[in-house]
Amino acid sequence: MSVKIGLSDDRVKILLIGYYSMGNTGDDLLQEAITCTLGRHGEVKVGSTEVFDSGLIEWCDLLVIGAGSLITPRGIGGYEHAKSAKKMGKKIIYYAQTIEDGHTLFEEHLSRADIITVRDAQSKRVAEKHGFRAVLASDPILVKKRRVIGCSFRSWVNEPPGLTQRLALVLDDLAVDYDIVMLPFTKKETDTQSDTVFHERIGCAMKRTPRIAEYTQAISGVDLLLGMRLHALIGAVNEAKAVVAIDYDAKIRRIFSDLGMEDRVVSYDDIELIPSLVREKMFPADRLAQREKVNDALVALICADIRNEPRPSISVVMPTYNRSYLLQEAIDSLVTQTVSDWELILIDDGSIDDTAGLISAYQDSRIKYYNFGHNGISYSRNIGNLLSRGEIIAIADSDDINLPNRLEIVLNKMLESGADIFYSAMFHFTGKGQEEIIPSYPFLKEHLRQGNYIYHPTVAYRREIAIKLPYDESLEMVEDYDFYLRASDRGCKFYHEEQPLVMHRIHEKQISMERSNEMESIHEKLVRSQSISAKVNDSIKQPLVSVIIPTFNRPEMLKEAIKSVMSQTYGNFEIIVINDAGTDVSNIINSFNGDKRIIYLQHPENKGLAASRNTAIRASHGKYIACLDDDDIYYPEHLETLIGFLESSDYKVAYTDANQVVQTWNTDRYVTTHTEMIYSHDFNRDNLLISNYIPVLSLVYRRDLLSEAGLFDESLGTHEDWELLIRLSRRYDFFHIKKITAEFRIRDDDTNMTDTKRADFLKTLKIIYQRYSHLITDVNLLEAQKNTEEYLAVDVAIRQIPSKELFRQVERYIKKKDLHINDLGTALRDKDAMMKEKDVHIGNLDSTIEEKNIALSANSEALMRIKAELNEVYQSTSWRITKPLRFIKTIFKNFIKNINLF
Repeated sequence: MSVKIGLSDDRVKILLIGYYSMGNTGDDLLQEAITCTLGRHGEVKVGSTEVFDSGLIEWCDLLVIGAGSLITPRGIGGYEHAKSAKKMGKKIIYYAQTIEDGHTLFEEHLSRADIITVRDAQSKRVAEKHGFRAVLASDPILVKKRRVIGCSFRSWVNEPPGLTQRLALVLDDLAVDYDIVMLPFTKKETDTQSDTVFHERIGCAMKRTPRIAEYTQAISGVDLLLGMRLHALIGAVNEAKAVVAIDYDAKIRRIFSDLGMEDRVVSYDDIELIPSLVREKMFPADRLAQREKVNDALVALICADIRNEPRPSISVVMPTYNRSYLLQEAIDSLVTQTVSDWELILIDDGSIDDTAGLISAYQDSRIKYYNFGHNGISYSRNIGNLLSRGEIIAIADSDDINLPNRLEIVLNKMLESGADIFYSAMFHFTGKGQEEIIPSYPFLKEHLRQGNYIYHPTVAYRREIAIKLPYDESLEMVEDYDFYLRASDRGCKFYHEEQPLVMHRIHEKQISMERSNEMESIHEKLVRSQSISAKVNDSIKQPLVSVIIPTFNRPEMLKEAIKSVMSQTYGNFEIIVINDAGTDVSNIINSFNGDKRIIYLQHPENKGLAASRNTAIRASHGKYIACLDDDDIYYPEHLETLIGFLESSDYKVAYTDANQVVQTWNTDRYVTTHTEMIYSHDFNRDNLLISNYIPVLSLVYRRDLLSEAGLFDESLGTHEDWELLIRLSRRYDFFHIKKITAEFRIRDDDTNMTDTKRADFLKTLKIIYQRYSHLITDVNLLEAQKNTEEYLAVDVAIRQIPSKELFRQVERYIKKKDLHINDLGTALRDKDAMMKEKDVHIGNLDSTIEEKNIALSANSEALMRIKAELNEVYQSTSWRITKPLRFIKTIFKNFIKNINLF
C-alpha cells in the first residue's frame, strides 16, 4: 500500500509497519493517523509486522515501527524488520510505542532505534530505566478539538473586589483553546444587577469579546459549563455536560459533594486555577493531542538528515511561556549576532498570549517555532535539544538579551578547548538603565556540590551531552543545577569565560521571583543530596544493574546484604529479593523506607536456589545481572568496579576477587575470626571443568547472554552457579579484575548451605562431570577431575558417619595417637640421658685440654727464656772470638766420624 501526499523531488521513502490491514478497527485508525503525519514528509508504504519483506526494507530510507506494534514480554513487534534495517544502515523510528518490560530481546530491540517516542508516561519510565531515551508524545488517534465552554455567572452582594477582572483573565486564558459563550440564566435583576449585565461587564474586560446566547437554547451546544448559578449548573448536569462550579455560596459545594463532584468546585480564592482544571481534568485529551505534534517534528528532523540538508554551526534553544512582551527583544538579539550560521528552536510551552502572532511576523527560515502544549520547562528544554541540528546548543531564555558576539565566542571557545559545557559571566539588567556585572568563576566540582554558581542563560553544550543527559522532567525549577551535577559526575569538561555575554533581565514575572522560596528549598535538597553522596543516580549515564538476592529464613543476614547494595558507589541498580517460602521478610524490606529500587517476590513453596534466581531474573529489568546470597555482602565499590570495566570494554562477563570470612557465634551475634582471599585465578575455561574458582557474588554479566546460554539449571540442588558458568564460558571470555570487592561468609555452626548440602555437592559434581565429559580432551584435566571427586567423596563419607560412631572412631584414634605420643616421649627421654652422658664426657675432655694448655703455656715461657739467654751468648765478644775454634772443632768431629765408618 502506497500513500503519496505533498511529495517533493527530494522525497523520503518511508515504510510504516504495524499490526495494520488485518481487520482490527483500532489498529487501522492508528495506521490512518500515522500515515497522515508521515505523508507530509515523503512517500509512505504500509507493511505488517506479521510479514517480513526484505524488498520493502531495501526500498525505504526510513523505517517507522508504528503505535500498536507493542513491545511486551509476550512479543516484540517489528523485531526482524528493525534488525534488517539496521544492518542496511536505514534510519529507524519507534513511533508512539507502548513499552512493557520483560522480553529477553528488549534491550537489543530498543538499541536499534534512532528515535523512540511513546504514548504514555509509564512506557517512558520503562525505556529510561534501561538507559534508552524516550520522548513522551501521545496516542496518534487523539485529536485536539475546539470545544465550547459556556459561562453562567451571577453578581453577588458578597463578591470580592476585582472579581470581574479576575474572571475576564481566566476566560482570556481559556479562549486560546476554547470558544467562550456567555449564557445568562435569568434576565431578572437579582441582588445587584441582572445576569446579562454582569456577563457584559466581564466580556468588556476580556481581550476577546465572547458572544452572548440564551441559556436554554445554547446549553445543548456547549461541552462544559463554567458557572456560579446553581440552577444553571444543575441543568448542565441533567444534560450530562461537564461542569466547573465557583462556590460563591456554601450550598454549591455541599450539593456537588453529594453528587460526587466536589473536585469540580473552586472557591473565589482559587478562580485562577480554573484554566488548569479545565485542561488537565476536564479535557486532558486536548492537551495530550498537542503532544502528538512531537512525532511530526521528530520525523521532520530525521528526514532532514536523510536528505543531507546542511546543519547549522550552532542551535539556540529558547523555551517561552507568556513572554510575548519581552520575546521580540530576545529574538532580535540573535538576529543581530556576528555569526549567521545558526538556528533558533523556539518551544512555546502553551502560551495564551500573542506569542504565535509575534513569531509569524519573522520571515526568517532559521527561526523554527513549535507549540506542543503546556508540558513544563524541562520537557520544553529536552524537546528543543532533540529538535536541534547543530553540534553545539546554546541556551537562550525568552526574557534575556544576547550580546552580539555571544554565539561567535561560544563556537570558538568550545572548538578550541574541546569543552562539553560552556558558561560565562552576565549582566543583571532591570530595564531602567541599571546594569550590574555578575562574575563567573572557574569550574570546581567540589564547589558546585556546595551550590550553583553557573548561570543558565549563559550556558552552551554539545548536542550529544544534551541527548545523553536530558533535564529531569519531574523538576519545574533548578533543573539546570541538577543537570550540571549529573554532567559533572559523568566527567564532562566545563569551560569558564570571564567576560559577560548575556543581559539577564530582572522582572516580577520571573519564576525565580514568583517562587523564590520554593526554588531555594529544591536547591537545598540537591545540595544536601550531593553532600551525602558524590554520585547522582542517572539511568542514562549508568546502565541498570539487577542484583538478585534469594533468601530463606535468614532475615537479619538479609538486612545486612541489602544494606551493602544500598551503600554502593554505583547508583543505578535494582534489588530483587526472592523469598523461597521462608520466614516473611516484608518488615525487612519496609525498613528501607519503601525504596522503589527494591522488588520483593515470594515463592508459595520452596523451590531451591536455582529456581529462586531464575524467578528474580525473569522479573529483572537491568542490562547486567549480579547475584548476592543473603548471608554475603558487597564492598562499596563492587558494582562500580565491574560495570565501569564492562561499559568501557568489549567483555560481557567480568569478575573480581572476594574475601572468605570465617564467623563464630558469640552470645548474640556472629563475629569474624578469620579473613583470607582463597580464590584469585585468571580466567581459564578448561579449569572451570574441574571446579568452580569464581564465587557467584564476584561475577557480573550481561542479562541478554542468558537468552542464548539459558538460565540456572533448576534440576541441580547445588553447583547451579558453577554449571551456568561453564555454559557461559563456552560462549564468552571472562575478565578477571584483581581487586577484592566482596566477601562470602563461612560459619562454624553448619548454617551454611555448603555444610548442610555436602552430599548433594558430590552428586551434582558427578552430574556436571558427566554432562561436559565430551569437553575433556586432556588427560591431565581428567586426572584433576578424579582427584577432586575422590577428595569430595572422602569428605562426604566422613560427614555421613553417624555422630556416636564418629565420636567412638575419633576416641580410638585419639587413644592410638596418645600411645604413639607416649612412645615418642620415652624415646625422647632416653636420648636426653645419652646427651647428658656425652655432655659429662665432653666436660672432662675440656678439663684435660685446659690442663695441657696450662703446661704448654709454661713450656713456652721456659723456651722463650732459653732463647733470650742464647741470644745474649751469641752477641757476646767471647762467642765471636771462639768462632774459628768452633769451626775447626766441627770439621774435626766430622773427620773422626768418617774414620769410624771404615
